[in-house]
Amino acid sequence: MNQSPQVGGSDDGNWLEVRAELETRFGGQFGSPTAIEALAAANSLAAQNFMAQGPSVFGQGQVPPSAAGLTTCLYRIVVRTGTRSGAGTDSNVYLTMYGPEQVSREILLYNSHDAFEYGNEDRFSVETADVGELKAIRVRHDNTGFRPGWLLDHVLIIRETPPIQEWLFLCKRWLAVDEDDGEISRLLFPSSSNIPTVA
Repeated sequence: MNQSPQVGGSDDGNWLEVRAELETRFGGQFGSPTAIEALAAANSLAAQNFMAQGPSVFGQGQVPPSAAGLTTCLYRIVVRTGTRSGAGTDSNVYLTMYGPEQVSREILLYNSHDAFEYGNEDRFSVETADVGELKAIRVRHDNTGFRPGWLLDHVLIIRETPPIQEWLFLCKRWLAVDEDDGEISRLLFPSSSNIPTVA
């Protein structure tokens, strides 16, 4: 089921941690930290000025990123929830994409009544700033709802604006204060494993 995510919220508060981990993992391929931070700040200001919270990316008078002078891409985001007891969540789920020279805004993946449930594969379409070759994503939830703990299996991101590319991010861990290590945020890197087929 395709759903429209929301774009908004503050920048990732753990950016220094993300940057350090990306630099360790990718070295010189990741680009200048100063340039990345400047672009992240610019994206933040553009998003604050042009993209208000709402039920869809371009609903209720919102202006697309292209109006803020940003190069944009259409992404399909496929999120698979695990299949252990209690795997689903009612929390709000957020995703941030990290590229070599750009950082996306934090995207709220709209949680309808049946999203992120046991074994679900939920699909979202979003147009946002082109981040280039994806180096990492951060997935988190806000620990709200009746049963906020969540077992995330994987995230598949498909760039649908040519050149078409796909990245698989395996997780297979809990985002839960009462499971695993108690964290509700995960920094994930692309996997070399086979990408699951997406119709």
